Amino acid sequence: MYPHLKLHEGDQEVGAVQDWTTFAMAYLRPGYERAEELLVDLAQTLKPD
Repeated sequence: MYPHLKLHEGDQEVGAVQDWTTFAMAYLRPGYERAEELLVDLAQTLKPD
């Protein structure tokens, strides 16, 4: 799975997530101002129960 992450305003793509069984990789657009916040949210969302 390789979903693309877009902003609601302007439909700008800011990143993508490649989710594998044992790990996930996030790719973020250079210069995206809220990248750190997005990575924290992704890590919490993808964390196994």
